[in-house]
Amino acid sequence: MSCVLYADDIIFLSASLKVLQKMLDIATVTAERLLLEFNTKKSVCIAFGPRIPQSLPLLLLGHKQIEWRDSISYLGVTFLSGKHIEIDCNIIKRKFYVACNCVFSNCYGISEVIQLQLQESYYLPILTYATPALNLSTRQLKEINVCCNGVYRKIFKFHQWESVKSFICDIGRFSNEETAIFLSYGA
Repeated sequence: MSCVLYADDIIFLSASLKVLQKMLDIATVTAERLLLEFNTKKSVCIAFGPRIPQSLPLLLLGHKQIEWRDSISYLGVTFLSGKHIEIDCNIIKRKFYVACNCVFSNCYGISEVIQLQLQESYYLPILTYATPALNLSTRQLKEINVCCNGVYRKIFKFHQWESVKSFICDIGRFSNEETAIFLSYGA
């Protein structure tokens, strides 16, 4: 697969810079025929692989240069350049904390169980968005579990050093391992 389309977002994939430039040239000609124009200010390149050169060659979309970046955002997921395709988990965690803090700021006087249900209804969609396709690393899954455990600690007033694993299981919620499986495979 060398071209991924979703609405007006397009990704060109190529193992060769020469082939990628040919794809950009074909896209330019096709867009001209359809009286369309690419926004080169929103168009960027990113490289993945074990042998990324220090200096990447100039690529053109039409007659305009496309900038090389260390990260790109596509459909709300940020990909990082490197030896392997990696997702920026920090953005997911920031969105998680924003959602949790929003709920916490509006939950005074509400029972712990209701707070937990509200938290899960806000943060689970953030954590599970596209995760089956993202192939998160074990380290990233652990980071996300730390976030979830923090919610339990805050709601049920556990200390930072106390484990909440058995408590989570006792109240019938996902354990850390089940959450990791859920996030990895969407099960």
